[in-house]
Amino acid sequence: MAVQGTTKSNRRRTFACIHSAAILALGLLVSVSLTGTETEVKPSAASLGQAKRRFETTCATCHSANGSPTKTGRSLGAPDLRSSKVQKSLPAKLRSQIINGSSNMPPFGALLTPFEIDALVSYVKTLGNTAKPSTPDSFRKANQ
Repeated sequence: MAVQGTTKSNRRRTFACIHSAAILALGLLVSVSLTGTETEVKPSAASLGQAKRRFETTCATCHSANGSPTKTGRSLGAPDLRSSKVQKSLPAKLRSQIINGSSNMPPFGALLTPFEIDALVSYVKTLGNTAKPSTPDSFRKANQ
């Protein structure tokens, strides 16, 4: 009889823990969706290097090595990954597009690991930093 009481008690505690965890997860989900933000994890140089190589073998056919659309990419409507629109996209949106595809982009979720997908998202975010630095000559020409 004591064993049954302990089992019921354990079940209640387990249910309470699961219930609490579900409420916490729902609260986090709602707070992220209400604020429209999410935390980005800063990738290591090694993971960005791996992502760059993966990008060049998987994505560059349409997006070129620097993120601008290739001839093939333009014909399919591929966006310039360096654009402010793409760079302002939440990582979750980019992740979803890589996993599920969008418009003419095929889904890559079955071909890539979650780590590779996250690394690619981080790598795409670095493509927005490709503006040419001003040089003294270009500065002088612009101000003459």
